[in-house]
Amino acid sequence: MDAQELTEIERAMEAEHRLDREALERLKRFVHQGRNGHSTVAVAAKDDLKRHDDNETAVVYTIIGKVAAIMTADPSRSWDGMKMLERLKSDGSPVGGGRPASTISRVFRKLAKRGVIRRVRTGKGTKPHVYRAISPPPTQGG
Repeated sequence: MDAQELTEIERAMEAEHRLDREALERLKRFVHQGRNGHSTVAVAAKDDLKRHDDNETAVVYTIIGKVAAIMTADPSRSWDGMKMLERLKSDGSPVGGGRPASTISRVFRKLAKRGVIRRVRTGKGTKPHVYRAISPPPTQGG
């Protein structure tokens, strides 16, 4: 391999790197707009980003993960959509989508389907469904 071939390889790699950076910038603009309406998209608040000392990876929480963590922290507590929405707002957690109540409702349905929570009361009319985390089975101690 001679110097000319190395120069051509270097130019090709620089061009590919430039295209990758441009694509990443377009992706960042799309993600930061938060207009895709999906509750499973990782939406990070400033406080949710935690930088590690050695690397630049960020911990980003999804709305589903945040709701699951809140509910499993106290399995004896019952939650409806409005209570959860108030809790998320008080924690400063962003709720994606144009209609936050619908987002929370979808999150509850997904968590129930996954077996993380269960419906303890079916809503009717203006009364909402009520959910509770499924308690882990007690451990056998000896």
